[in-house]
Amino acid sequence: GAQVAAPQDQKPQRHEAETMARELVGALRTSYGLSVILKRLATEGGARISEDEMTQEVLKLLTSKGRLKLKNVFQRGSSKSEEPPLMLEICSGSGEWAVAQAKADQGKSNWVTLELRADRVYHTFTRMAMENLANLSIICGDAFKVLGDHMLAGSVTQVL
Repeated sequence: GAQVAAPQDQKPQRHEAETMARELVGALRTSYGLSVILKRLATEGGARISEDEMTQEVLKLLTSKGRLKLKNVFQRGSSKSEEPPLMLEICSGSGEWAVAQAKADQGKSNWVTLELRADRVYHTFTRMAMENLANLSIICGDAFKVLGDHMLAGSVTQVL
């Protein structure tokens, strides 16, 4: 007899996003000591989160195709009209300027830096942490690839 095929699941595949999230958390573990940070947080009474749970949190920041939902990185206002502008600095170096801008713009705008060199990203991250900036995020990667393959069109207010 004839077989009837079951309908295909119409939901988008999460494979690309899951791969990207796992790779990101893996890079944080090997390059920035994520495992040590998570253990220290747990022993100091902070949030207990596993690398698998962190991967699930990263997935919330990605579309099914692995594109970044940058506005989800930052705390959101109660309505769309309250969302602050999102500023992107490309080739941000060690982050001195971007950190100063984010500090001056707290509550007014969110900032993202995009830098190729991991050592410079580390310096930006350190500056961001020392200033306790919740309106700054950092992306490490090649600008051509990140902008072309991993950013949603229209997600950034201004590119600097």
